[in-house]
Amino acid sequence: MLFRSVGQGRLARGAAGGREGWRLSLSRLRGARGTARSAHDLTRDSRLSARRRGGSDARMILRIPVSELVALARSVLGRVGLEDDKALAVAEVLVEADLLGHATHGLALLAPYLGEIERGGMARSGEPRVIADFPAVVTWDGGRLPGPWLVRRALELAMERAERNGLCAVTIRRSHHIACLAAFLRPVAERGLVAILTCSDPAVATVAPFGGRKGLFTPNPIAAAWPTDGDPIILDFSASITTNALTKRLQGDGRRFPGTWALDAAGVPTDDPAALFTEPPGTLLPTGGVDHGHKGFALALLVEALTSADRKSTRLNSSH
Repeated sequence: MLFRSVGQGRLARGAAGGREGWRLSLSRLRGARGTARSAHDLTRDSRLSARRRGGSDARMILRIPVSELVALARSVLGRVGLEDDKALAVAEVLVEADLLGHATHGLALLAPYLGEIERGGMARSGEPRVIADFPAVVTWDGGRLPGPWLVRRALELAMERAERNGLCAVTIRRSHHIACLAAFLRPVAERGLVAILTCSDPAVATVAPFGGRKGLFTPNPIAAAWPTDGDPIILDFSASITTNALTKRLQGDGRRFPGTWALDAAGVPTDDPAALFTEPPGTLLPTGGVDHGHKGFALALLVEALTSADRKSTRLNSSH
């Protein structure tokens, strides 16, 4: 296996109005490509759980074909003016996230995305603007176009360049929210390539550095994938113990974290997600928590370095 890291990364506008940066690095894998399998089988069923309202606390399971979920999301996005190729990409990525078990980054994002389109936060049409284009390093301005569509486009370019040159790094600034990172990576591994995808949001600071109590980072996810002789290996994790989306969901449901995953505004460890919604707000802890959070903090710093090379889109200049 040949793997080298080239280039830096940057940006995307979050569903709540922030921006996220992301970096993709691909390299050729010399050797067995493994058995290929489609990114998702549209004949599979998606299982959605819904709590019955009005007295009973039992759960009912709705089994809906994936193709129907994709078609529904695509249709709804199209009705608010999103171009069809972009609507399809967003719909497929969100459904794939649900199939992978990332419920907070699946179709749960559809309503916020629709709101962003209607408010003008997500662009309905257009193409990324090329800022720099070298054989193995490309930089785009995403123009706040849908993140899932932009990432797919960038992956297509990066895979072709990596197969030709051995490596390709694509960076994007001013993209919208890119949803679940793992949902993009199976097709890359099935082509015998190694992928690394990272993401940050310089306009949001909800994660405290190790030993601190003030928010400095976003959860700063990092995902990777590579082929094997069987199914590909796909990793997707955050530099914080949990995500902002899950925190908001638990807070809305009146539930607690499984452990002391956060700090309140005074810096006291807590299992209450509501601590992040006070004034002043508390923060999430980095991966490793109170005892070993230096490890998550180190990962967060790495993602910041990989996604902040574009000096127009960093935490020092978050207006972009």
